[in-house]
Amino acid sequence: MTNSSEPIIQAAIIHRILKKKDQKKVDATSPIIRSNLHINNEQTIKLIQFLDQELGKYGFAHSISSKFNESTTFSKIINDYLFNKNELLAEDDETETAIDSENEAQTRYRRITNKLTHALNYQIYEELKTTGDHLPIIFYQQGENNYVYMALLSLKPSITINEDTGEIIDTSMIDTQALKVAFKVKLDDMHLHSQSDDSYKPSNYISWVQKGNDDIPKYIQKYIPIKYSIDDKISTRKLMDTLEAYLAQSNFTNEISSTIHEEVLTLLKTKASQKKPINITEEIDPIIENKASIHGVDIISNNFKSYRESNGYSSNDLDASNIFSPAGTTLTSFEKFTLTVGAQKQIKISGRKADIAHTIVLCDQDESNPYVRVDIKASELSGARKILNNKKPYESNEIED
Repeated sequence: MTNSSEPIIQAAIIHRILKKKDQKKVDATSPIIRSNLHINNEQTIKLIQFLDQELGKYGFAHSISSKFNESTTFSKIINDYLFNKNELLAEDDETETAIDSENEAQTRYRRITNKLTHALNYQIYEELKTTGDHLPIIFYQQGENNYVYMALLSLKPSITINEDTGEIIDTSMIDTQALKVAFKVKLDDMHLHSQSDDSYKPSNYISWVQKGNDDIPKYIQKYIPIKYSIDDKISTRKLMDTLEAYLAQSNFTNEISSTIHEEVLTLLKTKASQKKPINITEEIDPIIENKASIHGVDIISNNFKSYRESNGYSSNDLDASNIFSPAGTTLTSFEKFTLTVGAQKQIKISGRKADIAHTIVLCDQDESNPYVRVDIKASELSGARKILNNKKPYESNEIED
C-alpha cells in the first residue's frame, strides 16, 4: 500500500468535532478549529504509516466521487479550493495563527482543512446517533503522487494529543482501537476525474480503512459524496457468489466445501439476525484456513483472500467492501431452494440446498420416468401419514369397487 519513499508533509493539522450521541442539530456545538499547522513531521509520518498499515489489512472498500458541486461535501471543497484555486479567505479566527511562518500554499491548505471540518461537522449532525472526535487531516506527497488522509481518532492511552493545540506528542503505541473511521484519497486521480466529462471512467481513488466490525458510516459516504453507496444486499450476494466460485476451483473435497459453505452461511445468518456487521478477513478467512489445516489442504498459493482480490475485490472493483452487514433476505437464496413441478406447476418441493443429494434426491436414470425421492426419519412418519394418507376434503367415506 505504501511507496518506498518517505512521505513529504505538505500540511497536517488535527481539528476536533464535538458531538455527543443523540445531540440534535439545533443544539449543535461548533467544531474546534486549531490555529496552526503541525510542525512535528516525524510524528505525522508515523501516523501516516499507521493508517497505511491499517489500510493494508482492512482497506477492501474503494470509491470515487459522485459529484463535485454539492455543498458541504469533501469533493466540492477540494475541487473549488485545491484543484481550481478559488479565492480562499479566512472564515475562522486567525488571531492566534502564525501566518508569517506559513507560505502561501500552507495557508491555503490550513483554510481548506477548516472548510473540510465544518462540512464534516454538518454531515455528522445530520445523523442523531453519531459522535465526534479528533480529526487529523494530512496532505502529503509520496513518490510522484499527492494524497490526503482524514480520520476520526479517539484519544486513548496509546496516543497523546495536546488538547490545546491538537499537536501529536507521541504515537509510539498507537493501535487500531484509537481509530473510528479513515479514508485516503489519491488527489491526482481525483483531480483528473473532476476535470473530465461524463464519458470518462475513473479508477477508484478513495480507499476506506474499515476497523474491526464497523461499517463505513453513511454520513461519511454522504460527506464525500461517493458514487456508489456500499450496499449490504449487493455485498452479501457478491461474497456468497465469490465464496462458491472459490470453493469450486479449490483443492477442497466437495464434502469439505459443503461444510465451509454451511458454516459461513450460518455465521452470516447469525450476524443478519443480530444486525451486526461481518468482517471477511477476520471472521470468514479463518474458517477456511482452519478447515484447510484440519484436513491437510494446502491453500498457501490459493487462499480466499488472494482469490477475492483477483476476482472482484481489487481497488478498482465496486462493492468490494471487506466489512458489511449481511442481508438476511439475500442469504435465503443461498440456503433454500424451491422446485415447482406437476400439472399447472402446483406441486412445490422446498428445502435447504445442503440437503440436495442427501435427503432430497433426483432420480433420473430413466429419463422417461424421472422422480424426486424425499427421505424422512422414522420420527417424521406419523406427521407425513396425516398429510399424505388423508382423504381429500371433498371425498366421502364410500368404499370404491
